Amino acid sequence: MYRVVVATIPARQAYFLRAFVERGYRWAFGADDAAVADEVLRSATDLLVVDAVALEGAAAAGELVTGVKRMNGFEGLPVLAILPEGMTRTGLSGDWWDDFLLDPLRAGELIARIELLLARRRGAFGDQLSVGPVMIDFEKYEVTRSGRRVSLTYKEHELLRFLASNPDKPFTREVLLDRVWGADYIGGVRTVDVHVRRLRAKIGDLRGRTIETVRGIGYRFRKALD
Repeated sequence: MYRVVVATIPARQAYFLRAFVERGYRWAFGADDAAVADEVLRSATDLLVVDAVALEGAAAAGELVTGVKRMNGFEGLPVLAILPEGMTRTGLSGDWWDDFLLDPLRAGELIARIELLLARRRGAFGDQLSVGPVMIDFEKYEVTRSGRRVSLTYKEHELLRFLASNPDKPFTREVLLDRVWGADYIGGVRTVDVHVRRLRAKIGDLRGRTIETVRGIGYRFRKALD
């Protein structure tokens, strides 16, 4: 199940809710830079929608996106912009979004653009990723090992999904704690170590070749085994 964060004001949230409910997305809203950043950090986030109509124009929306993408691990977060109707060609030449829609919003078109960006984010491995005997289904939140389903907790799923969605990139324990457990989580970084250890045991990665320990940094997901 994908998670979408929307930068908009409460009065416009209803425009998005119908589309999200129909597709089964998880969602969160923020009305300013700080609230949006908090929501992006709270749990694994797949897409940022920035409603420039509700904010103070495209320039302010661009600054919000720049701030989010400065956070470690979110440099490549896809962004869908909602822009005012009647914008000129010059106004549509911004470089802070990956795709855009013009207001007023239509639920069908909104879903189609979101699905397209999510498909791009999944990249070459599409809905599934296979590493050795382990198969990860991003769409269904399912993991199998040698054809047998692996029982994971929700946070184990979130941790594996975040690492696998950012292959070969090392993350510190602090960053993983923020991305998966959220900025308001009061536990320590040992939580990450415990979950990595459990994940390795469940997927048969006892030597840490798939979820690799990066000395002095943290962990990374190896997309291909040597």
